[in-house]
Amino acid sequence: MTLWADDLYMSVPYLARMGKLTGDNKYFDFAIKQVEQFNKYIYDEATGLYFHTFFNDENMNGVARWGRCNGWVALAQVELLNNLPANHPVWAIAEDHVNPNLLFVGTEFGLFASLDAGKSWQKFMNNYPTVRTDDILIHPRDNDLIVASHGRSVWIADDITPLQQLTPAVRATDATLFDIRPAIAWLNDQQNNQQVGGQKVFVGENAPRGAAINYYLKANAGDVKISIADVNGRTIRTLEAAKTAGINRVMWNLAPQPPQGQQGGGGGGGGGRGGAGAVEPGTYIVTLEVGGKKLTKPLQVLQDRWLNER
Repeated sequence: MTLWADDLYMSVPYLARMGKLTGDNKYFDFAIKQVEQFNKYIYDEATGLYFHTFFNDENMNGVARWGRCNGWVALAQVELLNNLPANHPVWAIAEDHVNPNLLFVGTEFGLFASLDAGKSWQKFMNNYPTVRTDDILIHPRDNDLIVASHGRSVWIADDITPLQQLTPAVRATDATLFDIRPAIAWLNDQQNNQQVGGQKVFVGENAPRGAAINYYLKANAGDVKISIADVNGRTIRTLEAAKTAGINRVMWNLAPQPPQGQQGGGGGGGGGRGGAGAVEPGTYIVTLEVGGKKLTKPLQVLQDRWLNER
C-alpha cells in the first residue's frame, strides 16, 4: 500500500465543499475519516511531520519528509475549518483522544472549539485572552486542555470531560451528570511552604482543591440539588447547584457537612488532607436531583501518596 499526501489534498477539499454545497454530512464524515487514516499511517509523532509516502508491505518510509507533503496535508485540513471567522489564521489543531468530533484550533486571535468535527466553531474559555495560540495539548490521563499562547504563557482548562461526553444524544436529554474525575486529598507540604524574600517568587494558579462535579441542563431548571453519600448511603454533604442551561460545574472541597451555623462553601479548604476535616479516601456517590429525577455517579477520593515521592 502506498499513500501520498497529495491525494489527501485532492480528496478532502472536494469532499468538504460537496458537504457544504449539498448539506449532506456524509461528505464531511468521509473527509474526516480520510484525515484520520492519513494521520494513522504517515504522521510521525516524534517529529510532528508527515512522510510523503508510506509503504506498508515493506514497513519503511519512502522519499523523506518533503516540505510540500506537509503543505498538502495542512491545506487539506484547513478545508475542514472553513467555518471559522474570517481572517483567523490557524496555528494549531488538536483532535480529542476520547471524542473524535471534539476539535480545538489555535488562531491568531484566540482558541476555538468544535463539537461536530469542524462543521461549526465557538470561541473557547471564558477568561482566555484574545491572543495568538501556538500549540494545543490534551492531557492523555487527566483530560486537561493545555494551550500555549504568544506572550500570555500557558493556560490550562481543567478536566474537559464534559466536552468529551457532550454528544448529540446528551444534548437532547433534559439533564446529564458527567463522569467525575478522581479527586486527590492533597496534603500540605509544610517543609516547602516557606517565605522567600525579594520579588523572585512566581506562583501560577493551581486547580481548585477537591472534586469537580459537572452536569448539563438542557434548559433553566427550577430546583437543582447535589448530594454526596458514602458507600453505606449516608449523606455526608449537600451542595448548592446552578440552575442555568448548559454545562455547570460545582466544586466539592472533600469536607463533610459543616456544623449548623458554620460557613461551609463547596470549594477551597485549609490545611490537612485536602482541606480541614476532609473525608477519608474511598468511594463516594454523587447524586444530582433535577426535574424529579435522580442521576448518580461514583467518585473516587484518593490519598496523597506523592508528597514524599520527589
